[in-house]
Amino acid sequence: MRYLLITYPNLEFITKQEIEEIIGPIDRGLRIERSVVLVDLEFEDYLRLLYQCQSVFKIMPLLQEIEFKDIDDLTEKIEVENIARYINSRYVIKCKRKGNHNFQSVDVIARISKRIKGKIHDFHNFDQVIYIFIYDNKCYVCLDISVIDLDKRYYRVFTHPSSIKGQLAYALLRLGTYSKEKILVDPYCRSGEIVIEAAHYCCGMPINYFNKDKIVHSLLKNKEFFKYNSINYNREHITAIFREIDSKITKQKVPKIFGYDSSVSNINCAKKNASIANVEDCIKFARCDISFLDLKLKAKSVDCIITQPSHITKRRHSSKELSSLLEVIKYSLKREGKAVLLTKDSDNMKELLDAYKEFNYSYHRLEVGDIKYNILIISKTS
Repeated sequence: MRYLLITYPNLEFITKQEIEEIIGPIDRGLRIERSVVLVDLEFEDYLRLLYQCQSVFKIMPLLQEIEFKDIDDLTEKIEVENIARYINSRYVIKCKRKGNHNFQSVDVIARISKRIKGKIHDFHNFDQVIYIFIYDNKCYVCLDISVIDLDKRYYRVFTHPSSIKGQLAYALLRLGTYSKEKILVDPYCRSGEIVIEAAHYCCGMPINYFNKDKIVHSLLKNKEFFKYNSINYNREHITAIFREIDSKITKQKVPKIFGYDSSVSNINCAKKNASIANVEDCIKFARCDISFLDLKLKAKSVDCIITQPSHITKRRHSSKELSSLLEVIKYSLKREGKAVLLTKDSDNMKELLDAYKEFNYSYHRLEVGDIKYNILIISKTS
């Protein structure tokens, strides 16, 4: 069956890489479009991705894919009979929309629910979730059988105003070619998302480890989906797959992941979040200002420096602080290492980088809601 994976636009290649790491190479049936990856999967492979994928917001069976001109065209093209056969009695429609349209998500929900006859659309008491994802003139109609919001990490209890989502933290790690044998440093760890995502990845600990019971319960409510697709899985089959994945969790005896921050409050928040995630033993946290970080690190000892530097505002001019960060990268990064910086101040950062002949750099643009980021990828020339 065909499945839809929703991720960040311009970072779809990271999701493709993650899919192939989890379930093996895919020779055919995989297609990348704006903000989505479409792939043909066996149900067991779907379970493995749902349990382990760190780069996606949703993984769902795809019911229909549509190109449309306006809301009237969209409403007419959606095959409500195909949707209705997966619904027991009560359902809800959710709609996520990106791009410029002359309609709202609620308009789509109202029109489609009106066309589905003999079923009850209920926002509070429902068994099935029909998920409609719209990006520009493309619409993907899905059945959300897991009902798990993958973008809401369970460990993000103690947050910072500029905290980033786990999916973005994971993407930064992959852009920095991070792997479990490498030494990773985050000089501005804030509430710990980058180092916690790194710990999950290097230990092989599924990102939905503590959501497994909720996943199983939600899946088994979709009896019509199992029936129409001839999928013979029960609770024991699903939990056996999760147990097999859990058996491969291996925590490092000596931490190779280091989270630093100048704020004691931030370090405490990051430690608590890591404890909730059950990866606190894989990370070493310490309070340290960026100006003194080179005293804690050895020359050319770090494989990856991945961080979100302090933001420059009218009240806070941090060019000196950014220069200190670049000096840390120059001193501690291995010759073949990489630094990845997530910043809104790309012009200022590029100006500072141009003064260093020791560095090569490239960048990716990324829009997260109304926020425009630049991801700078730095390597050494020699």
